Amino acid sequence: MQGIKHDKIHKSCQDSFSAIPMLSANMWDASTGAAIYRKLRKLGTTIRKPNDCLIAWYAISFDLTLVHNDPDFENIARHSPLKFL
Repeated sequence: MQGIKHDKIHKSCQDSFSAIPMLSANMWDASTGAAIYRKLRKLGTTIRKPNDCLIAWYAISFDLTLVHNDPDFENIARHSPLKFL
């Protein structure tokens, strides 16, 4: 959303996102995301954006299939039950 230049398009996207159900979160989610990051580092894989590990954890914990265009998620999926397209 931060890269949208036109106000009308930004508002339209904002309205679309507001219709999507929100997932609940707690402080342990961040800890579990960090555990994924640490596990992969120990295995020799560095995730470039640690927030990807948190996103992956939400997908795993809610049994969601992640749609992405980011090789970090493929690396995470090699060592976790992450499902993706």
